[in-house]
Amino acid sequence: HFTPDYSDMSKYPGPFADGKKKRTFVNRQGKTLGGNLGQRYVFNNKPNGLYNWIQHYLETDKRMDEAIVLVDPDFLFLNKFQFEEGVEPVMPGKPAAAKYGLS
Repeated sequence: HFTPDYSDMSKYPGPFADGKKKRTFVNRQGKTLGGNLGQRYVFNNKPNGLYNWIQHYLETDKRMDEAIVLVDPDFLFLNKFQFEEGVEPVMPGKPAAAKYGLS
């Protein structure tokens, strides 16, 4: 399944649609940085691409005995991926997440 390109923000309503308002980022030194991509925001592809894939996946595949695990490409499993005893299973409407030691 190939998902559409969601990076062109002119196709979506919101404050960045007309390209006049630019996204900015404040670094650790407090300096505001801006991009020169105009109406393109490539990071919009990840959440919307996943949502699109899930919608189409559920249209064609009715298996409910599997879980989808979303990991970044630079993620590395150091142990076997399994759920601990007493943890409720993942099911529609009840996702699971991990903090990875972050507080």
